[in-house]
Amino acid sequence: MAGNLAATLYLVLVVLAVVAARPLPERDVTWRPVVALWSVVAVPSLLEFRLPQVYDVLHRDSDLIRHGHQWWRPFTSFVVQDGGAVGTASNLTLLAVVLAVSVRVWGTLATVGIAVTSIMTLAVPVLLVATPPGGGNSGVTFALAASLAGLALVTAPGVRPTVVTLLVVMDGVLMLVLGDRHGIPVLVGLAIGLVAATRRRGRSRPLGPGPDPGRRGPPPPGGRELPPRPVQGAVSDQPAQVDPGDSGGGGSCAARWASTSSMCSSAHALRPRITPYSERPRSVSS
Repeated sequence: MAGNLAATLYLVLVVLAVVAARPLPERDVTWRPVVALWSVVAVPSLLEFRLPQVYDVLHRDSDLIRHGHQWWRPFTSFVVQDGGAVGTASNLTLLAVVLAVSVRVWGTLATVGIAVTSIMTLAVPVLLVATPPGGGNSGVTFALAASLAGLALVTAPGVRPTVVTLLVVMDGVLMLVLGDRHGIPVLVGLAIGLVAATRRRGRSRPLGPGPDPGRRGPPPPGGRELPPRPVQGAVSDQPAQVDPGDSGGGGSCAARWASTSSMCSSAHALRPRITPYSERPRSVSS
């Protein structure tokens, strides 16, 4: 009875993960990263049926960890199985479904990061407290599945993501009430998903447009709107307009010089010409 209820809770969790990921934007990825990540677990899990030594070296064993100093076992126990052919088939099937959804919405690197973070987190109790020997990838699978609910709640908040997240929490808590340790990775994965989604949203939040340095304030009541102020360092493709009557600095010097030259030329043209004495005709007296 308890085994059937636990299996139902596992299946419900995966269904909730798929439902949570449906409204999320999908990434354009191929099946290669999904197959590669799945093979990391599937190859040793299937190989142990042919070579039992694989399980002997990689499975979780508190006595060997604490007294034999075989510290790698809490981390490698996620790539071998202790449930026989049926347990291995179900674990690998659920892992394939969750990986396909996770890589599509999280991305490959984020999926790997969440999986590694969950493994590191779940390995701490094994290093400190005596646990039953065994192995299996269900902890990573459930952590990834629960992280999708956290991603949906942060990325696309609404009624459905909220309800799905609450159901995921209830699913994990019910596992713990039934004495099933798989409830721990469910809650850990949800927490990791919430943190990762919040950090991603903070990095991808678009910046608002800044103030226009060339724009003046609103025109005064009854007055005309002032032209925009020139921005220092800006290059305009319009020819510069010079006011000859402007007495300010900067470009008005050229205008005043041109105006003065023109006035001087006009005055020179209007001034009567005085013939020098040496060029005057002389009268010849007889």
